[in-house]
Amino acid sequence: FYQSVSGFTGVYGVKHKNLTHLIILCIISALFERGDCVVRESLLERRVRDGEMLDLYGELLTDKQRDVFRMYVMCDFTLAEIGKSIGVSRQGVHDLITRSRERMEMFDRTFRLCDKRGKLKEIKKITEENKERMPKDVYTALKGILDSME
Repeated sequence: FYQSVSGFTGVYGVKHKNLTHLIILCIISALFERGDCVVRESLLERRVRDGEMLDLYGELLTDKQRDVFRMYVMCDFTLAEIGKSIGVSRQGVHDLITRSRERMEMFDRTFRLCDKRGKLKEIKKITEENKERMPKDVYTALKGILDSME
């Protein structure tokens, strides 16, 4: 018990005076070690994907959808904050975000730009890793092409 607590607090450099906080941190640590906190990781992955989708397909949304989705994903506003700023209920904001996400997912199923962007990053990484093995003119031409595709 002490070892996991000291290891957990050591990583974050936090000293806890309250025993309740220590117990909560131990429980969270144990859940992560067991893999029960996958929900948080998938939420983070979803947020990253939402940002990529907004970057790729945001211009295809209506102005209102794009603005609300940007406030939610990029500015990390709560549904209530967004609702108050645009004069819509919290549920209305949730529905708008859901419809926007579904619409961008539909665009991605059609155009596959997220997959293509990922493959492009992979090709750039491989190119950089093998830079010394390529003739300089080939590397320069390939790098120029890959950079122009971003």
